[in-house]
Amino acid sequence: MASIIKADTLQSTTSNVFVLNSVGTEYARFDSTGNFQLANPTTFPAGTALLPSITATGDTNTGLYFPAADTIGFTEGGVESMRIDSSGQVGIGTTSPAADFELKRTTNNTKLQVTSSYEAGIWLVNGGGAEVSVLNAGGSNILQLRTNNTERVKIDSTGLVTIASGQIKFPATQSASSDANTLDDYEEGTWTPTIGADSVDGTHTYSQQQGTYTKVGRLVTVQCVVVMTSKGGTVAGSVQIVGLPFTSFSTMLAMGTVGYFANLTNNVVMLKAYINPSVTRINISKMAAAGVNMTQMVAADLATATALYVSASYYTT
Repeated sequence: MASIIKADTLQSTTSNVFVLNSVGTEYARFDSTGNFQLANPTTFPAGTALLPSITATGDTNTGLYFPAADTIGFTEGGVESMRIDSSGQVGIGTTSPAADFELKRTTNNTKLQVTSSYEAGIWLVNGGGAEVSVLNAGGSNILQLRTNNTERVKIDSTGLVTIASGQIKFPATQSASSDANTLDDYEEGTWTPTIGADSVDGTHTYSQQQGTYTKVGRLVTVQCVVVMTSKGGTVAGSVQIVGLPFTSFSTMLAMGTVGYFANLTNNVVMLKAYINPSVTRINISKMAAAGVNMTQMVAADLATATALYVSASYYTT
């Protein structure tokens, strides 16, 4: 049985154009160069990953298919390799992308690479100028963090980390990590030391009261100089430097290091400091007259004292 093609116009002899019309309306044509044109959108079957609906001659398991409404799948060798879902999210290696772009691999050599003759890397940029770039600029192999188009942090090919501002800032209020090896709190500051004793009347006068501290995690190192011009009232008991910036640890005796004090005749006596649990004061011991043993420094020793210099380290809570 012979086949029949029925159309209003099959060919335009003047321009060598093959035209398919229906009731005077053109729906398709081949032009003189062999290009095929359709007047209306063309639909294809949904297809599958194994047999995509749009494919190439001789490679029927590679192409495009439509796994769901408003969704496009790209398949290679009968396996889906990329998908654009109904929300416009792109997934490579996943059929359920959870972000605007998700690259998911089951191997440990996943790469996202942009290559040119000069640089190879990744640029993640937002409208405000924040940028993460992995560069191979002139073979320098750099990881770079930038904001406002200015380099802030760089890791070079040797692993050296450079911070453009020259500083790392930690929060004023510590948020301690459960990992004891994590540096999550660093602080520097000043404090005002005073001289006290077991019975403190608080009426000493001073010409100098200076204290500084450095806190790294729970370890606090303090330094101070206190110059007393007059001794007020009757103060009895062991000498202390009062006003530490942090309370000492509650379950252990934190031992300090050494300092010294000078009296009116410029004699220098070496000191040793120790810090009891859960306090904000340093207890002072002095070198014994024999120059060997340490004895508790008492209020009477301050009668002619002009200055105390102490450096001590302890753990806070």
